[in-house]
This record gives sequence, C-alpha cells and structure tokens, in this order.
Amino acid sequence: NLDAQHKAVLALARIGSLDFAQQEYKRYGLDTVRHHEDIMALGGRLSKDMYLASTGKVALEHARDAAEQYEAAFVDTGGYYSGINAATMALLANMPAEIVQARARNIANQLPEAGNVSKTEHYFIEATRAESFLLQGDMVKAAECLKSATQFDPLNYTAHAATLKQFALILNAHGAGMYWLDAFKPPSPAHFAGHIWQDSERELYENELKVQLSDSLQAHDIAYGYGALAAGADILLAETLLEEGAELHVLLPCSPDQFIQTSVTPFGPGWQARFDACLKAAQSVTIWDDGTSWPNASLNRINGRIAMGQAMMKAAQFEVDAKQLLIWDRNSRNTFTENHNQDWPLGDAKQIIIPFQKTKTDSAKTASEFVSPICEMVVLGKDPQDIKFNTEFDAIKWAETALSEDKAQHIILKTGLPKTDIQTLTKDFMSLPNGIYMSESMAALLTWQYIDHWQIYYAGRLTLPQSQGPRIFRLELTG
Repeated sequence: NLDAQHKAVLALARIGSLDFAQQEYKRYGLDTVRHHEDIMALGGRLSKDMYLASTGKVALEHARDAAEQYEAAFVDTGGYYSGINAATMALLANMPAEIVQARARNIANQLPEAGNVSKTEHYFIEATRAESFLLQGDMVKAAECLKSATQFDPLNYTAHAATLKQFALILNAHGAGMYWLDAFKPPSPAHFAGHIWQDSERELYENELKVQLSDSLQAHDIAYGYGALAAGADILLAETLLEEGAELHVLLPCSPDQFIQTSVTPFGPGWQARFDACLKAAQSVTIWDDGTSWPNASLNRINGRIAMGQAMMKAAQFEVDAKQLLIWDRNSRNTFTENHNQDWPLGDAKQIIIPFQKTKTDSAKTASEFVSPICEMVVLGKDPQDIKFNTEFDAIKWAETALSEDKAQHIILKTGLPKTDIQTLTKDFMSLPNGIYMSESMAALLTWQYIDHWQIYYAGRLTLPQSQGPRIFRLELTG
C-alpha cells in the first residue's frame, strides 16, 4: 500500500530518524515511483532534512539532491508543493540565479486559482505565491500574499510556523532582513501561576487583576497556557485565558480529588465550580500522581517545571518565545509562587509579572528542601532491564553510553508515566527505530533544563486497552 508506506517513512522523518527513513524509502521502492507527487516529493523532503542537519559541502550535496528530486516530482506531476520547493532548494544549493528565478516564475504562473477549496488549501496556494515572490526578491508582494494566506486560515499555526521557517531560509540566503516576518509569527505559549486568596476576597482583587491579565495576554499575544488550578490566581488566570480564546493545558501534582480538598475548597465554597469549569474546558489535563502527599514543595516544583517545559516545547514547535505569567507580590518568600519565579529559566524579558498587593498570604509555605523526581529507565532487547536514577541528567548520560555501546537498543526514559509493564512497552516500541524514547513529562523536564543539549521529537502515543495512551517523544543526541 503506497499511501501506508509513504506515511511510515514520513513518520520516521518527523521523529528525526533520517537515516532509517531514507533506508525505508528505498527498501519500499518508493524512489522508483512515478506520477505520485506525495511520494516523489518525500524523497526531496528527506534530502532537505539532511541538508538542514548538515553543514559545509555535505549540506550543499543534500540541497542539490533535494532540488533535483523536487524538480522531478514537479515535472512529472505538476504539483505546486514540489515546484516551489524545487525553486527554494535550488537557491539553498547555490544553483545559478537564473535557474532559481525561472523555477519561481514558473510555479507562480501555474498556481491554481483558489476557487472553491478548503481554507487550508487556500492558505497553501497563497503561501506558495508569497514564496515565489520572495525567491524573486519582491518582499512587498511576498508580504501581501502571506497576509492574504494567513487571513484564509488564521488559526493554522503549525502551517504558519513551517512557512516562516522556509521564508527565513530564503531571506538568510539572500542576506536580507527578517524583521517583517515577526508580524506573521504564531502566538506564544505561557506557564502561569500565582498566589492563592480566599473566595470572600474576590471583589477586592479580581476585577482589577482581570483587566491587567486580559491586557497582558493581548499585548504579548499569548494563546496557550500551562499551569495548575489552585484557588486564586491559577483559576483566575485559567478563566481569563479561556475567555481570550486561548488553549488551556492543566497540570495537577496529584489526583483531582486530593487537589480540590487541599488547594481549592479550603479557600471558600465558590472555587469548586470555577475549578470544575476550567478543568472541563481544558485542552489537556496531565496528572502527576506518584503517591507523594500534597501539598509538597518538591512536587509543586516538579509540576511547575513540567508545565514550563511543555510551554517551551510548544514555543520551539512554533519558533517563538515562551513566556511566564505570574500574579505575584515580589516580596513573599518560601512560597510556591516564588519558587516558580526562581525556576523560570528564560529571564525577566520573557516574564510577565502582574503586581499583587496582599496583606496576608494563604499560599502554602515551602521550607522543605527540593527533591528531584525519580527517573526510571527501561531498556528493551534480549535482556530487558528496569533501572532507576535520582536525576533526569543521570538517566540521560547512562542512556547515551548504553546506546553508543549497542545501537540496536530501545531505551525508554520515564517519570510520571502511568505504570505499565515491560511487555506492554515492548509491544509498542519494538516496531520503532532504535534509540532513546521518553514520556511527555520527562521530555518537558529535559526541555526546561537542557533545551540546548538535545533535540526532542514527538513520536506518537502508547497503546492502551480502552483509551488513547500518553504521548511519547524521541530524543536525538545533538551535543
């Protein structure tokens, strides 16, 4: 089944397993297929990915391969996706300017009329037109067409990010400024947190805070929020995110019932309904439940760091800056909110603090020493192993060494992953490329602390008997 083979190879490329993807592309015989744009262009996509992962002469060789394969797909099928990529890769391969210009003009002349097509198809037609103008050096028309494209499909941020990445490659090759691309960037994700207050104090604090929150969300173009749902600031922040049309992603450090009993209802009867409404409206709910009692300083910091890491992972996907949004008085010490402020790794320039003046704080004190989460490593193969480490860094270094000694291994790093036996893991992972995989919480913790060390790719979901399993990521060693 050609479509299934195409999807299999594309999935390998998306998780960063480029060598294996190229092997499978040839093993399936997809390199000999004709009259099928998706499959022919996939060969160009693989070479383009190799170009992006390489430097110097090797990178240029991959760029030329990509340009030739995209051009062959365009000549054979007339597809505008392969046509515009043939022009762009010709530029990146340092081919003569007349070849680049001719290909760019050719694809612009052959673009279909938008007509009665889906908004996504409409977007790609106009974005391709914008790219053809950009290749010809007309940034004014390129900007006009890109604006038109985003108006047709304004919420397709994944497509917008991919287009901007392509445009940045072209502008860099031209030695041109990229400042004008900022107007088209996707919105930012944010980690949010703040102080607790009593339900009886709602009128005293919330009206003014809500105005400031709405202004901040709009001013900083925040459309994704990651955080907990304690009474007070957390819930107000979550409600405001939802009212502004943002996606809410909730992370709880214990079971919802336990969290409600300790961090919601003790602060007034009005918080329960607001908590329930936010939880129901959330795009995702992640629960860290390792049996540790709550409230707990270490558990709170782990949960916060995972939320920060998830915001940073979303930012990396869109190539934008992650933010932190805090309702904080700047003076209280040894509180959960101060810990979140200290743990935010990106600096004040990417931190938005809404001042909060309160004479009495109800936030839990956090005098206890921070304890790192236990990281578990499962090594699949002839002799399965299950090893525990005190820090995620120790686990990663061990995995690197183990993989360098025996590349034919599947290594799984997990912390906060629902308990599952090795047999279940074997079933899901042995069909994947060899390498290092991890749970989403582990991926978020690594992103939070070591974002410049490794490349992390989304790989898929675990299979569970009656539901969609947790998300799994693949680690690519980059230094």
